[in-house]
Formats: sequence, C-alpha cells, structure tokens
Amino acid sequence: MHGAGDIPRVRGVIKTSHLRVFLPAERLGPLPEADPVTSTPPRDVTFAISALPMSDDALVAEWKGRRFLCPRTPRLRMLEGVLAVRHAYTHLGTGAVIPERVALAARAELDRIHAETPAARAHILTSAWHVPIRWFIPFLSASKEIVGRAGTVGVRYRCGQRSAMADLDWAVAVLSDVEPMEQVVGEVRELRRWLGEFPTTSMVELDYGSVASMFTEAELVMDDSVDQLRGALQALERGNVASALRRYGRVVGRWAGSLAISASN
Repeated sequence: MHGAGDIPRVRGVIKTSHLRVFLPAERLGPLPEADPVTSTPPRDVTFAISALPMSDDALVAEWKGRRFLCPRTPRLRMLEGVLAVRHAYTHLGTGAVIPERVALAARAELDRIHAETPAARAHILTSAWHVPIRWFIPFLSASKEIVGRAGTVGVRYRCGQRSAMADLDWAVAVLSDVEPMEQVVGEVRELRRWLGEFPTTSMVELDYGSVASMFTEAELVMDDSVDQLRGALQALERGNVASALRRYGRVVGRWAGSLAISASN
C-alpha cells in the first residue's frame, strides 16, 4: 500500500504542488489504490499532454487512526484545468492560449459529466511551480511534516475540513476590511467554495509535491510560510498594518523565485 504522504516522482519539466481533499474510506467504498510513483510517459489526451495515469483510482492516507481516500478523477481535473487556463489568459484574446474549439469541447464534456453524475467534483487542486499563498491559510505550523522517500524530501500539512472552513471564513472577514484586497478576498472565497462542497468529516492535505525539489532540505525545514501568513492575518485583525506587511512580505519573498517562474510560463 502506498500512502498519500509518499512524494511522487514527477516526470517532465513542470514542478507541481497539490491541495487534496480525502474522504473517509467507508464513505466511498472500495476503490483501486493509486501508486504515487508513476513512470507513465507523457501522452496526448485530446486536450493536453499529460504524464498522469488516466485511471480512476484513489490516493490513500492514514490520519488520526482513520483511513481516507482521495479520488484522482484525472479526466475531470484535466477538463477543469483547460478551462481555468483559458479563463486566466482571456486578457490576451480569445484562443490565444487555448484554441476556442478545444475550450468548447472541454466545456461540453464537462457539462455532460456533471449532467450524468451531479456529485462529480475534483478532489485535487494543482499549482505549477509554487504553492499559492492562500493555500496556507487553513493550516497550523504544528501540523507541518517533513516527508519523503528514496532521497526526496517534501513538506506536507493536514487538517480537518471543518477547521479549514473556519480559518478561511476568518481570513475572508479580516481581508474584507482592507480596501486594496478585493482580488485576494475573491481567491480565498473561491477556495472556500471548493472546500465547502466536501463533507465536514473530510481531511485536507497541502503537499508541496515536486515543487519541494526547488528548495534545499534546510530551506524546507526552516520554511515557516504557514506561521508567517497566520501572523500577518492576526496583525491585520488587530489593525497593525506594518506588522502584517512585514510578515506577508516574508512569505512572498520566500516564494518570489517560484512565483517568477510561474509567471514567466
């Protein structure tokens, strides 16, 4: 059995991090277990080039004495990813990044999937080259784990869905009082909406994934992004804007190189 804490070996150039929702195993019933170490070569899957196995299996995790499963739903995630990329680059013009015929076909297939299976949803969010700063909000520094296998070191955080939702609600309330933060608040609200689609008995996991390989082991051990961001929000709540900016600046500075790579791509 392979646990979700095992760090996948990503074949190819793009480094990715992941935010996953695991459901109690008894809620899903029997599902094939995914092997997180894949040697699947990149392939043409109609809408994109993918190095992920396309089988509908699930990652497995043991947390607080219980067994959890995270369905991979690779086809669903790929379709959502195509539309997300198209939306992100609409300012470049229709079809500049994703051809219009591809976007229309992806939307049609996604609509068909949701019509046939209304409960279908992606349990995994993936980010290229960095960890989105809003993903740190639901977690506590005490839940940080240094994990790895075969000489690869990574970082993982876990928490319950209920506490994650409470922290996101708190962040929205704090940020909503800061006038220039409209876009950030919108992104946090969208993350809350996504998490809110899952049962309160779920487990939420932030996995640095292959993005961790962009840092040294010492940098990963010393990374306190979760603590600094929480401190920034607490400072904002108290009205201490200077302290909030200092703490937030430390988080942005730590991820500046990764964010620059993401923007350039």
